[in-house]
Amino acid sequence: MKKISNIKRMREILSIIKKHDIKSGLTPIKAREMIEDLGPTYVKLGQIMSMRSDLIPLEYCKEFEKLRASIAPLSFSTIRNIIEEELEQPIENVFKDIDEKPIGCASIAQVHLGHLLNGETVVLKVQRPHIHEIMEADVRIMHKFPRVLKMVTGTGDLIDYRSIIDELWRTSQTEMNFLNEANNMNVFANNQKEIRYIKAPHV
Repeated sequence: MKKISNIKRMREILSIIKKHDIKSGLTPIKAREMIEDLGPTYVKLGQIMSMRSDLIPLEYCKEFEKLRASIAPLSFSTIRNIIEEELEQPIENVFKDIDEKPIGCASIAQVHLGHLLNGETVVLKVQRPHIHEIMEADVRIMHKFPRVLKMVTGTGDLIDYRSIIDELWRTSQTEMNFLNEANNMNVFANNQKEIRYIKAPHV
């Protein structure tokens, strides 16, 4: 897995911060929009902060709540490229159709409904491109340059982010391991197979 350099990612972060002109003042809306532009690591951090009204102003919490409900989806052309790269063949060789509009979007992945060539209904959970490398670079930068994090969230010196960042990275690595998720689904399905009123999807 190729690492994204701290310098390259730091340039991207500073460019986004400059774009939102926080020198002229930071508002809850501006902070939320900047977090969305900064990508999945900051979105997940914003989701955590939305529940910490004991640490940040209530108006920021309310605005950051939107990060839990509405994540901008990737274009279907990007999704198509990811699927074809993983399958190493055109999607038409495997799928009868895939709905271009996602049925769910999150910071790490988005979900699309589709049908196999035999007509079977399937759900595809597609991981955002280079998500692991981007988040890994962000965590390194957050540790090295905590001032950037304080600027983005508008919390100043109120919070020691180290433990939050470490927990964020641990949970995110688990979430990004879709094989682990698939195994958990199979275990759940196997444990419920004798219960008539519970159905579980086949992976």
